[in-house]
Amino acid sequence: MFCPKCGVEYRPGFKRCSDCDVDLVATLPPRAKVPGKSNDHEPPVAVWRGDDPVAFSAALAAVEEAGIPAREFSRHDQFVQIPAIQPSELAILVHPDNAALAESVIREALKPGPEGTEPA
Repeated sequence: MFCPKCGVEYRPGFKRCSDCDVDLVATLPPRAKVPGKSNDHEPPVAVWRGDDPVAFSAALAAVEEAGIPAREFSRHDQFVQIPAIQPSELAILVHPDNAALAESVIREALKPGPEGTEPA
C-alpha cells in the first residue's frame, strides 16, 4: 500500500498515511514528466562551492528566489575549531536539469557592483 500524496510505502493492513492523513492506494500512478525536469534519479550537482558564508548565503538566496529547488551542503569537522586547519566547505546542490540556470542566477547575484560596493 502506498500514500498517493507522499509516496511512502506501508505494510499490508494499513489504510491511511500517518503523515498526510489520506487513504492509501494499492499502486502509485506513473509520475508525470514536468518540462525541464527529469524523472530519472540523477544525483545532484554542485553549482557553487566555497568557504565564504556571506557569498554562500547570497548565492543560496538567489537560487531560492529564482524558484530553483536546491540543497545546501556543509562539510566541517565539529571537533576542530581552527578554520586554518580544517576549513569548512559550503556548497549548493541542484538537479542537473537546473544547473545551467542556477549557475547563471548565482553569477548574477555575486557579480561585483560598482567599485567599492558589495554584490547585488
